Amino acid sequence: MRRRLRTIRLTAAVSAMCVLLAGTAAAQIDPASDDASHWDDHSPRGALWRAAAVPGWGQAYNRQYYKLPVVYGGLAGLVYLAVTRHQLYHLYREAYWYADPRLWTADGPLYPEFQSSYNDFLTRIGRPPEHEMTDAEAAEQRQRIAGPLRTSRDAARRNRDLLIIGTGIFYTLTILDAYVSAHILDFDLGDDLALNLRPSPIGVHAGLTWQF
Repeated sequence: MRRRLRTIRLTAAVSAMCVLLAGTAAAQIDPASDDASHWDDHSPRGALWRAAAVPGWGQAYNRQYYKLPVVYGGLAGLVYLAVTRHQLYHLYREAYWYADPRLWTADGPLYPEFQSSYNDFLTRIGRPPEHEMTDAEAAEQRQRIAGPLRTSRDAARRNRDLLIIGTGIFYTLTILDAYVSAHILDFDLGDDLALNLRPSPIGVHAGLTWQF
């Protein structure tokens, strides 16, 4: 579970880095190559509000169309992971409510409608469903599974919440990227100043290089 969480965080970090690197690369664009009237009316605040209203609109307003796959790919990936973790959380929660011995009475479970979710969980972990066991075997299995099932439910909820936060952070970065890029579109770095990535013992670092 910790490895999965690290993978999620790494995915969000790499996506954010891609947006930031793309924003820096935008400084290489020559505004003279575009229609002059477009750049006369170009507004960083306009790019900001467009990016906030619709993902990628600010980048399109800046004519940085190469960034759109990064924006939409990053958002789509994070949203997809958040939705799947949300669905998994609901499955674990319903299965736990069915399996928890404290929610059983002499007449049966308090939430019999969640038996299908419980059987789905059993299938996922390679266990036979309840109708293939005796009542005593099913009760013993619920007793053993309730604790791990609660842990899985809490982990799925935590991962879902982290992914939702990560999606919001990534979206905010795309808005800032559009705003900053609109400011530096007419700033020429020149051929001597370049952005590069360097490996190090603790990871990959970005840096600016000046060549004399």
